Amino acid sequence: MTFANNGILGGDATGILAWNTRLRDILGGDPQMVVTKGEAFDVATSPQTRNFGPGDPSEQTSWPAGASWSQNDDFANRSGAHKKSFLAAWGKPLDDGTYFIGIFNNSSTENSSYSLESRTVGEAGSSSAIIVQELDFSTGQISITGLEPRDFSVFRTTTPPGGAASWRTQVTMNGGAEALLSIKRGFVPDFAGGATDGSPGHPDDDISTSGGGVRVSKSGDECYNLLPEEGLASLAGNDDYFLVVTSEGNNPANSNTIGTGTVDCVLKSEGEIPVETANFVGGLHTRALTLKPAEVRLISFTVPPNSSSLEIALTNEIGNELAFALREGTLYPGPFQQQNSHREYYGIDGGTRNANFYNSSLVTVAEPAPGIYTLAIRSSAPSPTSWDAISTADLRIEILGPQALAFCGGTASHLNQLPLSWRYYTVTVPNDASFKGWDLGLDRSFQGGRPRIYVRKGELPQISPSPPFQSRTSPWIDGRQLLATTSDWTEDSTRFSDNASLANSRDLLVFDELLVPGDYVVGVYNADSSEATSYTINSSCVGTNPATANELIQTVVVDGGNVTGSVESREADFYVTTIPANTHRSWQIRLEGTPPAETSLFVNRDYLPHFVGSTSSQADSSGVVKSMQRVGDDVYTLLPDNGSDFLAGGTYYLAV
Repeated sequence: MTFANNGILGGDATGILAWNTRLRDILGGDPQMVVTKGEAFDVATSPQTRNFGPGDPSEQTSWPAGASWSQNDDFANRSGAHKKSFLAAWGKPLDDGTYFIGIFNNSSTENSSYSLESRTVGEAGSSSAIIVQELDFSTGQISITGLEPRDFSVFRTTTPPGGAASWRTQVTMNGGAEALLSIKRGFVPDFAGGATDGSPGHPDDDISTSGGGVRVSKSGDECYNLLPEEGLASLAGNDDYFLVVTSEGNNPANSNTIGTGTVDCVLKSEGEIPVETANFVGGLHTRALTLKPAEVRLISFTVPPNSSSLEIALTNEIGNELAFALREGTLYPGPFQQQNSHREYYGIDGGTRNANFYNSSLVTVAEPAPGIYTLAIRSSAPSPTSWDAISTADLRIEILGPQALAFCGGTASHLNQLPLSWRYYTVTVPNDASFKGWDLGLDRSFQGGRPRIYVRKGELPQISPSPPFQSRTSPWIDGRQLLATTSDWTEDSTRFSDNASLANSRDLLVFDELLVPGDYVVGVYNADSSEATSYTINSSCVGTNPATANELIQTVVVDGGNVTGSVESREADFYVTTIPANTHRSWQIRLEGTPPAETSLFVNRDYLPHFVGSTSSQADSSGVVKSMQRVGDDVYTLLPDNGSDFLAGGTYYLAV
């Protein structure tokens, strides 16, 4: 075959866009094809690609003299086509010259008979066997009928003069038909194109490392989404994209064999992927999602200033796995960035890569920067044959500001906080010496999930990466974080009524030893991975001033003091007494409960007792909590230090 001036020398075809040769009617043996420019290939050896220099032949703009190209498979990439077809686009690398077709029978035992067909792909009005059909970019729809297995039709769509923000195209099958889609910018794709089902490929040779275009192939309908490349806001204008639809027959037995009979299908170009705007009511946006296989949904929303968290959740998922990517700004995120996995490649190219990719059902972004965000959602599957026809889910986007919670008497309730999500509350601890402690916790009647309380000074609590830990025996440092204790006064971390875990749901933070005035953020995190939680959080201040304290510390006279009181289960009353220095040789305190009630006694010098106590501690050591817990009355006796005649004296705080 000799080509000259974009035509066939001695023929009547002009406007050639590609050349296709194929072996047909094969009987016996294993005939294999190679095409060489300017000279015959030595067909005494198996056909090989050679003398093209670095890179794939699909990426070359000219065909060197003496270079040979043998293509391993056709578009269908199913068994039985190895080196039996050939397709080259004009200018990639086909050009003027004489080409020799060599056929080698790779069988060592069997003769082979076949017919050789040569045809061209050309513009409308030419005498080419395959005419390129024009497909409108925004509304194009063409029905394809009677397409023989392994045969293909070629189409072209052109981006608008001003460019396009994105592009989506689909092939819809009739009945049990199977067909695949190949796409390339500027040139007809060839058989060497990469695949979006696991291997690298791209419709643009300037981006792809394999050339030949991109191959979109899975069971059933095909869908392809093209987003602008890194840092770009749109696809270039007046760009031609060639699309090839190839028949794989009807009802193929598996992904390696070709089906039977001719194929009918419909090719659509849907233009730009719509960008949907999320409208919020009270910081919340919800919508029901329905996605076809590999369909991409783009959603834009604005995060206002001073937001404490952005929460995105997909719930009630049915069908294919849904995943999403999020980035600041209006550039579209590349939803699937991980390599060598079908679900990251099928049906999508482009997108800005500095996006956050998530395949979990809920994500919380702490302290999101204000401005526009773009969310890309798509369905995916672990293999080309395991796609569900439709996937559904409920999308929830919630933008939260921290809720103010009063230090003294603050309370707030929340219903159905989602699994693995946060809610934040800001508390200002005043500079008031009458306050001795901060009692912070959830009502023990909370329902569902595993709510945990984290407290951080000046910043939002978080789990990953974990902020620096705050010691309980030193003043609180800005940015450091505490997790609430695992148990309360009872040293039991379960709810008595149903054994539900109460771990990390309450704490008593003590002034001077730990707590200092300032701004704190309380975070309630639902650590359960599947169940929502509902709760009420309470903040109480413990102090000596009856005008301000929620929980009043009552004074007990050191000599002969007697106080009667009642206290709810697992709660505490607080008392304080002062022992003058060098005046007392001992001090004893007795706690008498009213049967059948059981009580416990906690003693601490200089600071309010807290939940982390020990029966072996010494209450005459500042900041060390002594706990007395036994059946019946509790008694505590304090004697002078070794070698001393009198108690050192000091202020002692009691919790009952």
